Amino acid sequence: ERIGGRMAPTRKSRFDAFANTCRETAAKGSTSPEQLARLAERSQPEILAAVIANPATPVEIARRLIEEADCVITELTLSEKSLPFQIALKFAEHTSVSVRETTARFSGAPPELLTFLSRDSDLDVRLGVAGNSSASDSALIELAQATYDFGAFEN
Repeated sequence: ERIGGRMAPTRKSRFDAFANTCRETAAKGSTSPEQLARLAERSQPEILAAVIANPATPVEIARRLIEEADCVITELTLSEKSLPFQIALKFAEHTSVSVRETTARFSGAPPELLTFLSRDSDLDVRLGVAGNSSASDSALIELAQATYDFGAFEN
């Protein structure tokens, strides 16, 4: 439908604009903890990732969102430029192997995080570190030692 010579916004485009506004609000350092708590109830991964990465998010909310995170939310959160290392570490300590593996394979992962993950008990997580070009020499040495310790060379 045309309005004034232009196409009227569709329901999807209005929703996308709203979601983008929510994501931008969640990413701002000036957003209040109360606003972040309300945004944490949204279902869009981009919004949840920005809420997790915001240092003003109340700890219990960030903890809950991280515990509930899937691989999509993990990757989006790790992509946030202002992500504190302690939050990234929570993904490396996650109970889900797939979340830890996503963290290990993420190309922007800090080298210290990859060193931590190189000692993971799961082989797929360690293989994620091995294939990550951001892995430092110390992470690769830790990886080699952990692989030997876990008996990966035994037949």
